[in-house]
Amino acid sequence: MKKCAIFTILPLVLLIAGCGWNKIDITDTEFDVESCNKYFELVDCIFEKDTDESYSEEMRDELRQEVKDMQDSRKNYSDEELDNMCSSELEVLKWIESNLNEIGCYIK
Repeated sequence: MKKCAIFTILPLVLLIAGCGWNKIDITDTEFDVESCNKYFELVDCIFEKDTDESYSEEMRDELRQEVKDMQDSRKNYSDEELDNMCSSELEVLKWIESNLNEIGCYIK
């Protein structure tokens, strides 16, 4: 019985670990702008902790890719421009701060 359980659980563990390894990391940016780092950490937290079942993991990965594409498109901006953009995006999220706090994502 124990062998059967091990051979059943082991593939599931590997599958789950494999899915995590393929996740696009949006918190590892080339920006040296604190507001952008805060924004992308918050967005990543939302993707991780939001429990809305209407979004599949594939949809979340697509959103992560869109954020990654957005980051790539901003590489040519100055630090000041980036700070202004990310700060304004953080301000928008303050409208839903109480909802974010409920899922464990905090605006720092």
